[in-house]
Amino acid sequence: MLFTPYQLDDGWSDDRTECESRFFTDRADANETAAEGGQCAAERDWPELLALLAGSVPFAVGGAVLCTVGTVSPRISFHGAEMARLKESD
Repeated sequence: MLFTPYQLDDGWSDDRTECESRFFTDRADANETAAEGGQCAAERDWPELLALLAGSVPFAVGGAVLCTVGTVSPRISFHGAEMARLKESD
């Protein structure tokens, strides 16, 4: 949502307002229409988007940890079983 341009519906007519992405804009205000009193700046606000991103980080880290543990655990168990089998055969 920070990196893609978007359109806003007026709601009353078929007119659509073109808004630049919040990240790649050349303007200090983020959008020309925001400086003119338009809705672009209020539609995708930085704090809300960054809060959404920050809220997703713990889930991403948790998923990565669970994936790593799920991948490594069977390999360690197999290695331990092989070491025990080699120790018994000596």
